[in-house]
Amino acid sequence: MPRAEEHGCHAAHLNARVRGMKSRLFSRERLDDLIRQNSVTVLIDVLLNSPYAREMAEALTRFSGADAVEDGLARNLSDTFRRIIHVAQGTLRQRTELFLMHWDLFVVKSLLRRRHHAGSLDASSYFPASANLTPAMVTALSDKPDLESLVGALAAWHPEVCAPLVEKFPVYRDTGR
Repeated sequence: MPRAEEHGCHAAHLNARVRGMKSRLFSRERLDDLIRQNSVTVLIDVLLNSPYAREMAEALTRFSGADAVEDGLARNLSDTFRRIIHVAQGTLRQRTELFLMHWDLFVVKSLLRRRHHAGSLDASSYFPASANLTPAMVTALSDKPDLESLVGALAAWHPEVCAPLVEKFPVYRDTGR
């Protein structure tokens, strides 16, 4: 069990790393300026010449316009979440993973709800960035042909969290609830 001093040292290190990441974000003034320009093309050009360049370039291979911006920013946020988890140690890592699991569960619920209500999922549907469900994984899950295969894939992805879906699926199949 880490001593209190070690925990404080790890927390200070993690805090410094997160502050460093924050310093690379656009300022409020820069964001306001981009919004006033009202141009997705300008926004894409700015992102391609920023710390978001890699994710934005990757997004542009699959999407265009606002869809590319959403995908690029989601990829960057997902990568950032994973970097924070990688840097965190001990109980800080466990707490960080637990906190970020909230977003994973939000994506899981969104996938399930959209499949239930719409029957199919559009790959361009917006899903928030998540630490463990990358945009590529969400796209793969969105491509599942029906709710049963989606539930199976979710259970394979994270058995501890999603196994109850498999257990309850027969009730859903029989009742639609």
